[in-house]
Amino acid sequence: MGVIDFGLYLRDAVQIGIQSPMEMSQRSQQMAAILDQKNYLEELNRHLNATVTNLQQKLEGMQTANTLMKEDIAIAKNNILQLQQENSILRSEKEALLEEHRKQMQTAQDDIDTERAAYHMSRQGLDTMYKDIQQRLRLEALGKQDLEKELEQEISTKRELEITLRLLEKDAKAKQNSLINLRKEMDALRLNNNDLLTKLKMTENALCNKTEEVKVMGEKLTKFDNMQHTEHMD
Repeated sequence: MGVIDFGLYLRDAVQIGIQSPMEMSQRSQQMAAILDQKNYLEELNRHLNATVTNLQQKLEGMQTANTLMKEDIAIAKNNILQLQQENSILRSEKEALLEEHRKQMQTAQDDIDTERAAYHMSRQGLDTMYKDIQQRLRLEALGKQDLEKELEQEISTKRELEITLRLLEKDAKAKQNSLINLRKEMDALRLNNNDLLTKLKMTENALCNKTEEVKVMGEKLTKFDNMQHTEHMD
């Protein structure tokens, strides 16, 4: 809405002189229009104040959600660091177990060689020894497979947590952008509200001037009626 031009109604007010009742009616209608505009600006100002309050509440909610999101990200980072440490420990344990397994395999091979030399004359003894060694080797292989599966599961869990962390960081950036947009919108509304308050003050000043003008015109009209009444009596 543009600024109301009251110059059309207020200029040359002193030189207007005595006006007819029709002109007085027209000026009363003009004053009514000014009052309507003043009421409209007041209602618009109340609506903008309510909108600013609503946006402030939304901004506070977004700031709270952003704080919680940052806390979740910090917790997730701590969990990832803990998993990385556990993964490093598991790798070390795996290497130690593999080394132990290699030593056991070497020991088993040495045992096989020794027992084979001791029982080379006994077929039954050799068969029994071979079966026992095979069983031991199968058990060691199964243990190795279990360790590898556990390590793969830990690595998969770490990857899932890293993906979750990236998603949380992306969501936090989006919410920060929303907070920036809300602040810009609130600044624009405050500027518009200040403009409306200025226009409302101008309207009130014009209304006071108009009221004073009508009062003066009414006094002149009364004086004019008295003069005509005196002339008719003469």
